[in-house]
Amino acid sequence: MRTPYAFYLLVTGATGRDQGSSAGAAGSGGGTLALSTAIYHLIDGIGRAVHRLVGGWRRWRAERAAARHLARLDDHLLRDIGLDRGQIGAAVAGSVGRRAPVLPHAAPMAAAEKARSEVERLAA
Repeated sequence: MRTPYAFYLLVTGATGRDQGSSAGAAGSGGGTLALSTAIYHLIDGIGRAVHRLVGGWRRWRAERAAARHLARLDDHLLRDIGLDRGQIGAAVAGSVGRRAPVLPHAAPMAAAEKARSEVERLAA
């Protein structure tokens, strides 16, 4: 990514080596540098906004495609994956583009704890 000063050099055609060659030139460059910095930040902000907009549009299209695919399944297949027709929209909105959190293996840990407490109960 270019810095505002590099953008200034690009816009003005300056080389960066001729700074301070005369007192008048050093004083007049500040306004141009400030303007080019403002233009740089404006263009950067517009680029970020477009990037977010395109990303949101892509997510929306992916969610729509997933909902369409799930809606084509029959009720038996939906029940197999734990959904009914009314939950398709919520399921798609909550899962597309996001990874499920990785949880520790709670079931084996809970089973081991239950077995341990059962052994302690029998031993007492």
